[in-house]
Amino acid sequence: MELSASVARFAVRSWTTVHTPAGLRLQLDGVIDCAKQFFSLPELTKAQYQLDNSEAFRPFGVEYSIDPALPDLVESFAYSWPNRRDLHDLRDGRGKQLYALLSETAASLCNVAEMFTSALAEHLGIVAPARVFGFNEWSRLQVNHSLVSDAGRNTTHELHDDGNFFTIACASEPGFELATSDRTLIPLAATPESPLIFAGEILQIATSGQIHGVRHHVRTHSARGRVAVLYFADADPDALGGWPSSVSPETLRARVVENWTRTGVPPVRTVPRE
Repeated sequence: MELSASVARFAVRSWTTVHTPAGLRLQLDGVIDCAKQFFSLPELTKAQYQLDNSEAFRPFGVEYSIDPALPDLVESFAYSWPNRRDLHDLRDGRGKQLYALLSETAASLCNVAEMFTSALAEHLGIVAPARVFGFNEWSRLQVNHSLVSDAGRNTTHELHDDGNFFTIACASEPGFELATSDRTLIPLAATPESPLIFAGEILQIATSGQIHGVRHHVRTHSARGRVAVLYFADADPDALGGWPSSVSPETLRARVVENWTRTGVPPVRTVPRE
């Protein structure tokens, strides 16, 4: 019943909160605590965990929302299943611990994304939705750290829609603001106990605009460092064949890949599952 109510709210306003079970809440709390310790390390130590394909650590100035000349004021640490590294390949230390925690938490959030999307397809009356949507292979779990007291801007990034299917988000500090159609900014809480799920551009396309991408940013009003846990969820485009998409399956796949690339991040996947 709780999932059905969350899905019904999401279908109307394109965002909702969900109540996490105790196990997932502990995982999210653990990620935030470990990330705080990792991001407090010296720059040279953090750089030892900088890998290709945007795995693990990325320093300030790499990712951007709209304009590469205005990078997001965050450093980050990421995990994706297709590009994952064996833990034996990482140096011992806080970065290795954080990567392991992200791996475990990504699997849990993948399950949330699968259940939520299945319930959403049923709510929208989509005929014969896929039994599995492939979030594990197309999504990325990322931790952002913003030193808001030193940001020099009112927001850590420009007002934007996420380019993925939907995002599951929680944070250690407030700051998330949603923009309504009349450009009113509404602050929303996003905690490990009640994360936000909000729609991105791909979900808007997949539903032919029935659900709209959520414009948002994060305001830098706190003097403390802010850690956000973000599951950038993308379904396998092949699994969305029964959805009322406004574009062809080939165009949808190309858009998923393009949306990762245009924000300065290599795509998680570029080809269908074998």
